[in-house]
Amino acid sequence: MEYFGKTDIGKVRKENQDDFAIREDSERRLVAAVVCDGMGGAKAGGLASNLGTKTFMDYLERHLFGSTLKRPSYSKIISTACAESNGIVYQYSCFDADYNGMGTTLVGALIRKDQAFIVNVGDSRAYLISKKSIQQITQDHSLVAEMVRRGEITEEQAKNHPRKNIITNALGIEGEIQSDVFHINLHKGDRLFLCSDGVTNIISDDELLNYSQIYDSAEEFVNHLIQVALDRGAPDNTTAVAVTI
Repeated sequence: MEYFGKTDIGKVRKENQDDFAIREDSERRLVAAVVCDGMGGAKAGGLASNLGTKTFMDYLERHLFGSTLKRPSYSKIISTACAESNGIVYQYSCFDADYNGMGTTLVGALIRKDQAFIVNVGDSRAYLISKKSIQQITQDHSLVAEMVRRGEITEEQAKNHPRKNIITNALGIEGEIQSDVFHINLHKGDRLFLCSDGVTNIISDDELLNYSQIYDSAEEFVNHLIQVALDRGAPDNTTAVAVTI
C-alpha cells in the first residue's frame, strides 16, 4: 500500500483547525488513517481536532498494532477508538470555559489487504475511488444532507445552501457518540480517500475521480488537490489523505 496525507491552512482562516494522522503496521499489513476538522473558537477547534486524531491513533496502537489478537474485530476496534476520542474531547470541553462547545468531525479508516473499515462522525468524508468510478462511503451528518435524504432539496441545491456548514453530529458535544461504521472490499489499484469539507466544498466528485486517474501516486494526487483548493481561494482549512491499494 502507498499512502500520503497533507493539510493546509488555506487562504482565509487564521489558523488550521484540521488535523490528520497515518500509521502503518507492516507485520499485520495494516494502515490506519484519520482526518478531523475542529470547531469551537480560536483555541478550541484546533485542540479538539488534535485530541481526536491523537486519541484515535493511540487507541489503535494500544489495542491493535503489535497486538497478539489473531482475529481482531476491526469494526469494533475502530468504533471504540472513535468513542474514546469523543470521551477525551468531551472531557476537555467540560474542563475550561474557553473550551465549552468545542468539537470535531472524525473520519477514520483501517485498511488491511483487500478490506477497509471506516468510521465517521460529522461531515468529513471517505471515498472509494477505482480506475473508473468514485463512491462516497460515508454519509454526512449535516442539516443539508438530512434535507437531501428526506427529499426536501436536491443534491444540486445542497451544494450552495446557506446552511450547508451546519453539522448534526460531532465528537465532544455529548458524553457518548453515535458513529457510522462501514466495511468495504477493495481491489488492486483502488484508492481510499479521506478529507475534510475544505476539499469537498471546492472540488466535485467528478473532479476527484479525474485527478485520481491522472495521478497514480498518492502523494501527487493529494498535493494536486491541495493546490487546486488554494488556486480556487481555499476559504477553509483543507486536508486530504489517500491510500492506494
